[in-house]
Amino acid sequence: MIMLTSPHRESTLDAEWIKGLPDLLRGKREPTRKDAIKALDLIGEARQWLCEFLPLRPDVIDEMTYEATMSYFVEDRPEDPRVAKGALLLGRHREGALFMQIFLDEADEVVTNPDGKPYGRQVIVRHMDAELKDLFSGKKLVIVE
Repeated sequence: MIMLTSPHRESTLDAEWIKGLPDLLRGKREPTRKDAIKALDLIGEARQWLCEFLPLRPDVIDEMTYEATMSYFVEDRPEDPRVAKGALLLGRHREGALFMQIFLDEADEVVTNPDGKPYGRQVIVRHMDAELKDLFSGKKLVIVE
């Protein structure tokens, strides 16, 4: 069994079943009713875990600018001595782009608060200014030092 823990809950997942999941998804074996139940359990666990760390409904920003992005890293920098740099992550969202700004340590690990939540923010961005688009230029991750 795999044990997932968080500050708020403890749960178990079937490690052997999870190891066999790629074969099931690729059609190398027929799914059973038990597979469906375990898949729903896994989805529920993943959803609960994500909801603890990410806001259910991120704020929507019509236009994100390069200046506002960099200002966030300066003005909202946590007073945690482990923070050494920032990271920008860009993902897809039906309303625009999912835009995450997080803080990293010297080893490029995400810095978290005492509750285990990453320092940073997640917003939905409908448009980016030209300078910010150039910064990403086809990348999904940018490290800011």
